[in-house]
Amino acid sequence: MIDTLKLSRRLHEAGMTREAAEALTEGLADAFEAGVASKTDLRATEERLAARIDNVEHRMDERFGAVERQMDERFGAVDQRFVAVERHMDERFTAVERHVDERFAAVDRRMDERFDLAEQREDEKLASLEERLGARMEAFHWRTLAGVAAMFLAHLVVVWRLLAP
Repeated sequence: MIDTLKLSRRLHEAGMTREAAEALTEGLADAFEAGVASKTDLRATEERLAARIDNVEHRMDERFGAVERQMDERFGAVDQRFVAVERHMDERFTAVERHVDERFAAVDRRMDERFDLAEQREDEKLASLEERLGARMEAFHWRTLAGVAAMFLAHLVVVWRLLAP
């Protein structure tokens, strides 16, 4: 605030006429008062600004809430897609696992068949070998028995000649 009385006196003492000093002082006071806000004006402005800030905060909360809901929906959709992809992959892996198990089972059966066939052939070879060995052993026994019998007869003849007069 301007002290109009004091300003008017100083201007008059500086050489201005009283009327000119008072007119200038009143003009300056009006100009300053028009551009200067009072405490009441400041409080009213502060209340309007607070109300506007509250309004902006409320609108921002609503917008952020809407954006958050949209993001939750989108993330939910993405999560559902991941679940679907995971389920699909599980199904595919299960199918591949089943296929591999079937293939291993088929290979295992073929190997068992081949081992059984090889074992059967080996058993047949062993049976044939045992049969031939048995026949040879029997022939060997008969020859040995014939040789022993021949030696026994030869000894008998020698003993009979020695004992005969």
